[in-house]
Amino acid sequence: SDYFIGLKASRVYKDLAQKNFKRTEIDIRVAIAKAYYTVLTNQENIRLSKSNMEQLAKTLNDTKARYEVGVAERVDVDRIQVSYNNVVTDIENNIRLLVYATELLKFQMGMPQEANLELTETVEDFNVQEYIEDTINYRIEDRVEYGIQSTQIALNELNLKSKKMAYLPSLSGYINYGWNYFSGAFSDLYKMGYGSSAVGLALTWPIFTGTERLHQIRELKITLEQSQNNLNYLGQQIQVEVSSANTQYLNNKALYATQKENMALTQGIYDRIVLKFEQGVATSLDVTSAESDLKNAQVQYVTALLNTLVSKTDLDKAMGKIR
Repeated sequence: SDYFIGLKASRVYKDLAQKNFKRTEIDIRVAIAKAYYTVLTNQENIRLSKSNMEQLAKTLNDTKARYEVGVAERVDVDRIQVSYNNVVTDIENNIRLLVYATELLKFQMGMPQEANLELTETVEDFNVQEYIEDTINYRIEDRVEYGIQSTQIALNELNLKSKKMAYLPSLSGYINYGWNYFSGAFSDLYKMGYGSSAVGLALTWPIFTGTERLHQIRELKITLEQSQNNLNYLGQQIQVEVSSANTQYLNNKALYATQKENMALTQGIYDRIVLKFEQGVATSLDVTSAESDLKNAQVQYVTALLNTLVSKTDLDKAMGKIR
């Protein structure tokens, strides 16, 4: 009986090791996904900043030309130059952040830092607003942590069963067979042999082994009950995690839609202000103010985009969809 219990326990331990490995693998996949999204959003941030730089460069050159013929003032040139310098610095900073984010992605992937990594996707390939998650029909059993706790219950049951079986009587059998040789002369010792055999059964019953084992059984019963309670608690905890992750995801998704629209609106405002400035009906202060509003809107848009992608990953993990 101990042999079969040990055999079953070895299988359960193997299953537990596989599930723990799977949990580590899931954590790595989540870390890689988040690092990947960070790289893509950094690239998008650089793209938007370069677009601003090109717009400001044109306005700056036009203003310098107007200043040289006496149509614009020096203060107009300086104000737009300041905005242009800030955008250039933002791009340089974002490029450094992109390099770091790429290094982090390589690290999470187990990729050598000196290796070349080129991403083929952009944020435009992710239609975030059309993402739909079903948080009604998910199964808590899909979470690897739930399987790990279930396996722990099986181990505790085996431990209790093994300890209880020590109280059961044990029946053992034996059989012996051999030859005995006798002779009055040493030279004739192995000429004549006499066979001998013995067959028997032994039944042992532990009458009293002290109270220590009884206490151990009680402790194992309590441990088993605790593991079962932990499984129930884990099921409730998973439901709360899914609800929290879904709320965060929906909020980020709604904010992303708002910030995307706001960015488009501020871009339109900036374009009209620049046109009015070129026509002489707006000031350079209006241009720099509109450019600042556009930059803030772009930053908020990129931040909302990253938060939406990350929160969707957290939601997928909470529902056990990342395997």
